[in-house]
Formats: sequence, structure tokens, C-alpha cells
Amino acid sequence: MAQQPRNPLSANYVRQEYPGLRKNKISHKEMVVPDNYHKTSEIPLRKRIEDFKNSLHDNYVAMVLGGIYKVEEIDEEEVSNNFNNIYSDTIAQLRSGIPATEIENKLEDEEFSNMLSCVVSVLPRAMTWLACADLLEESNLIERSWSTLLEFKGFEHDIKTCEEKSMNFNRGKEKQKFGGYAYSMYGNLKESFIELLSSHAPSKGWETKANAASTLAAEVYERHIESDHKGKYPITKSAVETKLKNWLKNGVSKDVASAYEANKKN
Repeated sequence: MAQQPRNPLSANYVRQEYPGLRKNKISHKEMVVPDNYHKTSEIPLRKRIEDFKNSLHDNYVAMVLGGIYKVEEIDEEEVSNNFNNIYSDTIAQLRSGIPATEIENKLEDEEFSNMLSCVVSVLPRAMTWLACADLLEESNLIERSWSTLLEFKGFEHDIKTCEEKSMNFNRGKEKQKFGGYAYSMYGNLKESFIELLSSHAPSKGWETKANAASTLAAEVYERHIESDHKGKYPITKSAVETKLKNWLKNGVSKDVASAYEANKKN
């Protein structure tokens, strides 16, 4: 059995115990510490592949789950299992002799087509390169595996960028959903406010938007707690006033704006 060649990189190096401090502050003692270049070079190829696979798994889960603003609960375990199934299936197809490019195209069309365009252009290719390196290492084609793994490594920055874009996109989308739900929850408040802007307007009209909101908040609140909406959508009087003021802001609600404009002081 051939002996494993000796690693020519030095395992340790000598550095000052407290580098960067002035001599009059502390004596310059020296210490022997591990050399990171040597340490990294000793990491087995199989561990590298597994680490990259775990990292890609985490990127995928983050992209699918998106930000923290969720209206409906998503099963993280299910997402994780889905990644593992996709990866295992990719390996199986490579073993069966299907060309890697064909597999990449299939991943793009069938597994990632509903994700952001940056994800579709990066993730299928990155996963295919990693699966190729995995299979080559399994087949003991070490040099070819390392070469292939380098191609996957080149996607790390793009993957991280896609993950951030995906999370930002989903956060914005979920915020919009919450805005829609909040509107439907408290639509009765808005209807009361529009009516009262007209029926309770001063003889000379509303002085300011803030005055209209603060004046009508109590009546809008009273109507709410006397309605069927009270139990489903609880809200405080101060929160009602805040909502009324927000609805009066430019561009927030055309219906409220129209009712105010028709009854404001000229």
C-alpha cells in the first residue's frame, strides 16, 4: 500500500502573544499556534462536500421559507425533506447515466420554476455541480471531484445574494398581505369613518385631517364595540384614532380622502 505523501505545509507558526501592543505596555512573548493554511488543507474531501451540502440545504430552506412575516405556517421539516429528496434524486439520475446538463434543466423546470428568477438561474446549476462532485468522490475520482467542487464553490456569492433577495421579496409580499387582512378586519371602522366625515362635519367644514380623526374616533370606536366585529377584531380607542389618521394620509385611501375633501373647510 502506497504511503500517503507528507503535507509540505507547516502545521504551526510562531507569533507574538499580544500582537499590535506597544512594547512599553507588555512584553513581546511568543507562542506557537496552528497555521490555518495547513489546517484547511487537511480537511478531507468528503467532509468538504458534506459541509457544502449542509450549507446549500440551509440556503434552500431560507429561500423557501422567506422572511419572518408569515400569514400561513410553513412546515420547515417538510421543506428540509424536500431538499434532501431533490438532492438524492439528482445523485440517482447521475448514477443512471443521465447527462448532468439534462438534470440541471429538469431541476430548473420542475423544482425551482416557482422561485425568483435569480434563484432559478443559480440554484439548479449549483446543486448539479455539487452532486457531480459528490458522485465523483464516491467513485474515488478524487482529482475530478475537487475540480468539480471548485465550480460549485464559485456559486457561493450568487447563492447568498439570491437568498437575501428572496427573503426581502417575501417580507415585502407578506407585509402587503397583512395590510390587506388588516383592511378586511377593520373595514367596518372605515365605513363608519366615511359616513361620519359627512354626517358629523362642522357647519364650516373640518379644520384639519388630524382634527377630523380625533373628533370622530370616539364615535367610530363606540360603533365598533357595539357591533359583531368587537369579538373578532378587538381594538383600543387610541388605535382607532391612529387608523383614522393613517387613512387620511395622502394616497392611503381614496374613499376616505374623497369624503374628507367634500367636507373640509374651504
